[in-house]
Amino acid sequence: MLRLREDLDFASLDLAELTVRIEEKFGVDVFADGLVHTVGEIAAKLEKAAKQTTDGG
Repeated sequence: MLRLREDLDFASLDLAELTVRIEEKFGVDVFADGLVHTVGEIAAKLEKAAKQTTDGG
């Protein structure tokens, strides 16, 4: 699993920008419950949000 800081060399500013871009594009704040550390965690949160949207919840 790709780690944001260690593998992709993201700094705090990069994470902030990523948060803004994801929220603008998908309407999901992936960091709402705290920091995420991997690309997989982001994908899981996006999938969960998409499922809630399609399930009406």
